[in-house]
Amino acid sequence: MKTIKTVVLAVSLMSPVAWADSCDYSRDINFDVDASGLEQVVLDLGAGHLVISQASDASQVSVRARACADSRRRLEAMDLTQNRRGDRLSISSEIDDTLSFSLFSRDYAYIDVDIMVPPGLVIEVDDGSGEIRIDGVDAELRIEDGSGEINISRHRGSVEIDDGSGSIDIDSLEGSLWLVDGSGDIDIRNVTGNVHIPSDGSGSIRIRDVRGNVTIDDDGSGSISVHNITGDMTVGDSGSGSVNYGDIGGSVSI
Repeated sequence: MKTIKTVVLAVSLMSPVAWADSCDYSRDINFDVDASGLEQVVLDLGAGHLVISQASDASQVSVRARACADSRRRLEAMDLTQNRRGDRLSISSEIDDTLSFSLFSRDYAYIDVDIMVPPGLVIEVDDGSGEIRIDGVDAELRIEDGSGEINISRHRGSVEIDDGSGSIDIDSLEGSLWLVDGSGDIDIRNVTGNVHIPSDGSGSIRIRDVRGNVTIDDDGSGSISVHNITGDMTVGDSGSGSVNYGDIGGSVSI
């Protein structure tokens, strides 16, 4: 029987998006971890983007990161730490969170993290804000996100997302999708399993090319567009937006 391993990612953003591309002082933080016997990876990260991809070498977890800050003092206090205990690997960021924010402030500190993981894992992401990009990964995926864009493509495995705000784009998913969203546009296409959206606060929902059922329980506002579905389409409460659909293979309930 295939062993399912777990990767837990906890991410929070503490610097303004306006300074996301600023990098007056920087240094690279790179390391590899032997994945043999590894059952769980926990990432507790601060500000910065997160990119997850599948490793070409399945025997290790690879981390490639860059720390950026507005001052040398702040940069010297930043780091990614790792701790392996048995089958559990913990990786956490150390970032100066005593930043003062204003329209005229250039205070910032963040660490952009790229992580490459072996296939067959369960990946859990707990993210405060900032962009998340996941491409070509074979894993069960769970994301809890405060704000920021989420882009998932060429993914193999079921996906669960609980998102506060920010656009969500999912393309080419071999598995089912469960999605709760506060606000932001949602674009879903090329899914081989069921798509279930228990609730959506605001923003448009576009779903097409799904080989399964599409269920939207509760939508606050924003248009809903569903096309080319092989299974059933069910919309419980469409809220204040319009509902447009076509090429539904099964039953339609609105």
